Amino acid sequence: VSSDPIVGADEEAGFYLVHINANDVASKGGDPSFLITTIILPESWDESALERLMKEIDDECKKLGIAIAGGHTEITRKFKHPILVGTMFGFTPKLMKAENIRPGDKIILTKGAGIEGTSILVRAFWKELSKVFSEKELNEALALKEQISIVPEAKILRRWAVFMHDPTEGGILGGLCELKLRSNLDVNLEFEEIPVLPIVQKICNYFKIDPLKLIGSGALLAVVPEHSVEDALGALSNYGIESKVIGTFTEEAGNLPYSEGDELWKLLSW
Repeated sequence: VSSDPIVGADEEAGFYLVHINANDVASKGGDPSFLITTIILPESWDESALERLMKEIDDECKKLGIAIAGGHTEITRKFKHPILVGTMFGFTPKLMKAENIRPGDKIILTKGAGIEGTSILVRAFWKELSKVFSEKELNEALALKEQISIVPEAKILRRWAVFMHDPTEGGILGGLCELKLRSNLDVNLEFEEIPVLPIVQKICNYFKIDPLKLIGSGALLAVVPEHSVEDALGALSNYGIESKVIGTFTEEAGNLPYSEGDELWKLLSW
């Protein structure tokens, strides 16, 4: 069972609600199966906007084989933006635990850093960015939204992984700090191996933010014993999913910097 809110996206919030919550269950080795929603909307939303939102949630659930099991919806004067909260239920034969992580285990990262955050920023600042970037570049950044689901790679990697984590708020560095804390180990991070797509780096450079600290849904951090790494990377490659080994757990002092907060909130006001 996992719960997650969507608070930074007005448009396509239903899309994000389903996939962010499905990602949480999948990253624990489970198959996302049932969703319960709580939807709090500002007064500016009319009935047709609510209908579009619910259709969006239903469409994305159907793609993943998820049933909507219930929920709650209300309108309030207190907020200018919608707040959506999902609770996802799933089933797994083996629950992954961070206590299973051992020194020498490798960290595999799929896809790259800042995927969701870049897509949100381009949608929020389209007018401003269109003065600097071509329409082709901006559409490329918007299309990153389609990479947000990590359900496929989680299903592949759970055969070898001892633990998995989907880095959301706080980005890749925030996610790694969570792994460090939960495992009671440190991390030797290979910064140069962390993949950052060119368009992600361009957008982050424009806003003077760090892509490694930008909300990172779409990437998956998987902890895999060293002897299983090549098999895991090969399986991902066979399905067309890019991945890199970016670090190693260690009992000694590592080089992972402490990181908190998310670069997105430096730019978006609530």
